[in-house]
Amino acid sequence: MAEQMMIFGRHPVAEFLTLGQDAKALVVQDSVEKSLHDMVSAAKSAGLQIERCSKKKLDQLSQGANHQGVLLKLGEFSYTDFSDLLQQVKKQQPLPCLVALDEIQDPQNLGSMMRSAAAFGVHGMILPDRRAAQVTSTVFKTSAGAAGRVPVARVKNFRQALETAKEEGFWVVGTVVEGGVRLCEVDFCRPTLLVIGSENKGLRDLSAKTCDSLATIDLASGMESLNAAVAGALCFYELRRQRATLP
Repeated sequence: MAEQMMIFGRHPVAEFLTLGQDAKALVVQDSVEKSLHDMVSAAKSAGLQIERCSKKKLDQLSQGANHQGVLLKLGEFSYTDFSDLLQQVKKQQPLPCLVALDEIQDPQNLGSMMRSAAAFGVHGMILPDRRAAQVTSTVFKTSAGAAGRVPVARVKNFRQALETAKEEGFWVVGTVVEGGVRLCEVDFCRPTLLVIGSENKGLRDLSAKTCDSLATIDLASGMESLNAAVAGALCFYELRRQRATLP
């Protein structure tokens, strides 16, 4: 059964409301409604139902998370068809950039990755539909609402998705702890699909073999690796840095 999608916390809810995407209802804690006046007005303007309840009820709905007196009810998260995602970004972007996550399993890592992807202008994300975190309320909370800004596709065959992207003109770059070219030496000024491995195992062998090139982030001596979400943010930054130099 699909999870009821919810966003809780004042900043994530406010950010999601600015996106103009579908939501069902805004739930506010009755004792703090006055401090949420602007948010309630925005929700009413968007045609959302306003529900008022006690802190105890909000605690139950958010499963004890820090909701800050507000929660936004959504429908199920809407994934984008993979083929449609490829065609959309190729049509809409002169230099499309996608990121594929190879079995990232921690929803907080996924949420952080989504926020970084949105911040640095990544145009879409690809997830395997098995053995990987999917978009949930926890992911939305961690992304501070940015999950709604980046289209996400799920694929049954991860390696085949990488091959398809290559056929569509994307240069596929995988990240590895060691043995790759330095990240700053990768040419990101072309259509790019960046592949980031899981928290514990990194890229699977088959995924690494499918990539056009492999990149390694320079670390200080004695440091073995970075958290997957941090590594992703550094890659996204380098990609944006390089493209900022283009005329």
